[in-house]
Amino acid sequence: MVTGHKYKMHWGMTGLDFEGMSATVSRKWQETDKPIYFVQNFTDVREAITVKWKGQEILNDTIGANKDDWSPG
Repeated sequence: MVTGHKYKMHWGMTGLDFEGMSATVSRKWQETDKPIYFVQNFTDVREAITVKWKGQEILNDTIGANKDDWSPG
């Protein structure tokens, strides 16, 4: 890792179910080095729900219908 940078971290196909993460500081690190930022998104698990308005079902189009629509991260 390079000091002074932000790193977006995600767990790929494992989703939210991880049990631990660790990081260690290099012996080359000095107190005058710039910080390193680890950025993780917050993902709230959604329950499958059906929304109806005036008898019509409203589809959830916030998630791409097929894998080609998904952002690689």
